[in-house]
Amino acid sequence: MQLRNTSNFPRRFFRVSLALKAVDGVLEIVGGVLLSIFNRGALNHIVIALTQHELTEDPKDFVANHLRSLVGHLTSDVKLFAVAYLLIHGVLKVALAVNLLRGRAWVYPWAMVFFSVFMAYEAYQMSYTHSLALACFFFLDLAIVALLCWERLNVNPPPSLAREIF
Repeated sequence: MQLRNTSNFPRRFFRVSLALKAVDGVLEIVGGVLLSIFNRGALNHIVIALTQHELTEDPKDFVANHLRSLVGHLTSDVKLFAVAYLLIHGVLKVALAVNLLRGRAWVYPWAMVFFSVFMAYEAYQMSYTHSLALACFFFLDLAIVALLCWERLNVNPPPSLAREIF
């Protein structure tokens, strides 16, 4: 017997969040592939071309200046780590999101562990960078873990819990 919630909002939010995670994972994969293809000089030219207009309007633009600084300090070790991170994280994120959207019950515990470990890493990085964007990703991941727990209980409740409720 399944539990039913009168509101579909949590389930819709859960599915939209997973779809966003899948899209984010695809973008990470594309970013990892592109980062692996271009050398530092080519990346520097691309970033300069992409940020030139913005910096002419606002020479103190936060994002544009940080992008230029990031590419300027890009070493081969950092590039290798970034490529590996983006590819592995992107593939795992897409695989988990697609399997969760398909309702495969065995994925729920793995997804909870994956997103929880990633949240710990995000919290660690936030303690150094104080990044607002990272904080937003942290809370999105927290919401997804909470919704994973909620969805797991509502889709496949443990037998003992089902007996207690019904």
